[in-house]
Amino acid sequence: MAHGLERALERAAPAVGAMAAIVVVIVGLAEGSAVAGGSDSYGYVSLAHLIASGRLRVEPVPLAELTPAIPLRALAPLGYRLSPDNDALVPSYAPGLPLVMAVFEWIAGRQAVFWVVPLLAGLAVWATYLLGRLAGGPPAGALSAVLLASSPVLLLQLTAAPMSDLPATAWWALALALVFSESRASALLGGLAAGLAILTRPNLVPLTLVPAALLLWRAWAQRQGRCPVPSAPRSGAAAQRLALFVAGVVAAGLAVAFLHTLHYGSPLESGYHLRGLFGLEHAWPNLVLYPALAVEMQTPLLLLALAGPLVSSRTAKDAEGRGRAVAIVAWCFVLAVLACYLFYPAFDSGATLRFLLPAIPPLAVLVAVVLAALARRLPRGTGLLVLAVVPAMVAVHGVADARRRGAFDTEGDRKYPIIGEHVAERLPRNAVLLAMQHSGSVRHYSGRPTVRWDLIPQRRLDRVVKRLEQEGYRPYILLEPWEVPRFRERFRDRSRLGLLDWPPLVELERAQVRIYDPADRDPAGGGRGRGTEVLPWPAAEE
Repeated sequence: MAHGLERALERAAPAVGAMAAIVVVIVGLAEGSAVAGGSDSYGYVSLAHLIASGRLRVEPVPLAELTPAIPLRALAPLGYRLSPDNDALVPSYAPGLPLVMAVFEWIAGRQAVFWVVPLLAGLAVWATYLLGRLAGGPPAGALSAVLLASSPVLLLQLTAAPMSDLPATAWWALALALVFSESRASALLGGLAAGLAILTRPNLVPLTLVPAALLLWRAWAQRQGRCPVPSAPRSGAAAQRLALFVAGVVAAGLAVAFLHTLHYGSPLESGYHLRGLFGLEHAWPNLVLYPALAVEMQTPLLLLALAGPLVSSRTAKDAEGRGRAVAIVAWCFVLAVLACYLFYPAFDSGATLRFLLPAIPPLAVLVAVVLAALARRLPRGTGLLVLAVVPAMVAVHGVADARRRGAFDTEGDRKYPIIGEHVAERLPRNAVLLAMQHSGSVRHYSGRPTVRWDLIPQRRLDRVVKRLEQEGYRPYILLEPWEVPRFRERFRDRSRLGLLDWPPLVELERAQVRIYDPADRDPAGGGRGRGTEVLPWPAAEE
């Protein structure tokens, strides 16, 4: 490739990387689901509000005075569980994402929590650019950013209700980019980034071994007089960088241990019930499933990553071999991510790749390194085609695939605030909702307490409703369409209310979410003739 064209591409590369990051942020803010619905998003958003309010536990357990008629565990909504002493509700999810959300809420208000995932997605793209530039020069950095920004795996998480996969990915990508710097400040910041990644996804703590091993090797090489970066001082700077990185990681580990002890009674416990979840029987299916899904969603171009360490050989511009070191570390990191989920049960769906999202930035870097190396060895016109047209085609495919998988169809999440706001405005203040899927979101949007119907013993439904009525509450049953048959199957043989043989009080148009009033059921069976109010689905905004 002509030197003039190469220089032009190198000058344009930072702008391309920055533009890719900005576009991702804009898409996330414009298309993302700013809803606290379901288990994950409600858990993160509500915990962020607790932290911003100076609390880490929900005290006391709502409706606790109604036990034992109502099982205590049924009073914890999705995203929460009972504390070991049964005196409080504690979050099921890790605190990393809510901590960042709480900062945004404290500065800019409650809605600002939904800015966090898009902004961290932009950070992930920019960090990937930095890592790609280290591995193969500025053009490789720009290619890395474009490949990540258009990844269907990233786009699916970018527009979904807030979850921790993308934030964890951003912190790990930043940590990898920073540990290759020769400054002590970068090592400390890399350790803090890795620490935030651990706070966000504690189960991925083994990934810390990859950047730590790099820093340890550099410290050993420097001690032996074989410093991999000759320009660096030989006075123990590499060992200092290792210590600073480890300090950030240890601080995060201590924070996790403290919070786990506070919430679950032991630093080794977590909000997830992991016993029996991992198993050797999942290893082979996952080894088949993960690569197949990755190639399907990222195109077969992903296979170029296999050659990344081979083409990242020493060049005149990389006499210290940093590119090859980055490529090797990138592959080690990818394998470490795979190992973390190898024994975890997966499901045959594109959504399962969200678990492996932290591996996508290094994979994008490896592919970009190969493409950039290939372009340098081709004639000018062909090299330009490789660097411009091929990534553009991959980006178009990525966006189209993400759209096909529903990445930009988040309107359905609006059912959570619609139902919650209806409950707040139309149901009495003493209402109690028997719910499962909406057990957290309706609390968030209405302030009404909930009881998990799926945790009520089969024989006790009628007794729970009667006890609520005796204590001056108005019980209602809130169900998704798919919950209706499960509710009937659970209770119909042992409860008259379990039949759901009367018309619902409210039904949300399109989503068909229903609210049943047990008082409407005639003791002889069926409804009493009150019609169902149909909540109109809001018209799409132009």
